[in-house]
Amino acid sequence: MDVINNSCNEMSQQNCTIVYNNNNYPQWVDNWQIVDFINSGTFGKIFHVINSYTNVVGAMKIEYVGVEFPLLTNEINHIIYIQNILINDYNFKNSLRYLPHIFDRGSYADGSVFCVMELLGPDLLQLKNQQTSCQFTLWTSYWLLREMIRAIRGVHYCGFVHRDIKLANFCIRKECNEKRSLVLIDFGLISQDSSCFPNYFDNLKGKTVGTLCYSSCQSQLSKAKPTFVDDLWSIFYVSLENFTGTLPWKTSNDKNLVYNMKINLNLINLQNSGCHIPHVMHEIYCLLLNPLEHKRLYLHDKILSLIDEELRILEFHDTLLLDWE
Repeated sequence: MDVINNSCNEMSQQNCTIVYNNNNYPQWVDNWQIVDFINSGTFGKIFHVINSYTNVVGAMKIEYVGVEFPLLTNEINHIIYIQNILINDYNFKNSLRYLPHIFDRGSYADGSVFCVMELLGPDLLQLKNQQTSCQFTLWTSYWLLREMIRAIRGVHYCGFVHRDIKLANFCIRKECNEKRSLVLIDFGLISQDSSCFPNYFDNLKGKTVGTLCYSSCQSQLSKAKPTFVDDLWSIFYVSLENFTGTLPWKTSNDKNLVYNMKINLNLINLQNSGCHIPHVMHEIYCLLLNPLEHKRLYLHDKILSLIDEELRILEFHDTLLLDWE
């Protein structure tokens, strides 16, 4: 993975200057003024920041030294590397719009690291919870299925697997004219695709990663090797929940139970129980179950073609408003 590390040399990674207020709370990090607190987690904190020289507004993610699984450096290295590939490929340059813009990165004297990326709007889970019955409409669910496939296609083209596809890891851009601009975030668990690289790099190799509810069955096995199909399964599960309102294993934290329920999933039985499952979801399910269809990009394009055909039959056009518009 030296090629990834080398691709980031042009962006400053030196120790930064930090100014604290009287409450020992960071007020400035280099040229970035901390405006507001956004969120926190086991990794560290996220702040709303503004650059004192350029007035660029961003989100600063700080990962403190000593976290059990440091992921931020891996995340930013991969985003920059993928962007460098896509920007130089005419056929895939359009995939850049699904990735967050990175403005800056650096480290503290104690070893903590930070990055500044564009300040995005709400994530899809937040938008879903704002809807009636916390549910997206049929058209919005179709639109999201299509856009999630488009978003991950560029990542897979570059030979990587995201490994944590879920609504909370997709955001809408903030500007009023970008309410349909979907951005994939949180690349901390990203890995090389073992179907592209037999000696694939994975800084979490040997560990079960991802969100149990949406992860593929294969990814939850011991010694699992990540492939692009894992992400497509996650998009399938996320979309199945969007269309039906829930998943049979939604409330379970039992890995074995969830695994068995996924393996034995029967869409016909689920539909007969009263859930609305679009025809295209049955088709995608069959494709994902068939290893002969697991050809990178070919499978993405086939799924996108099926979605477009169903939208044409239903007379769903992009002029229709999405739930948050």
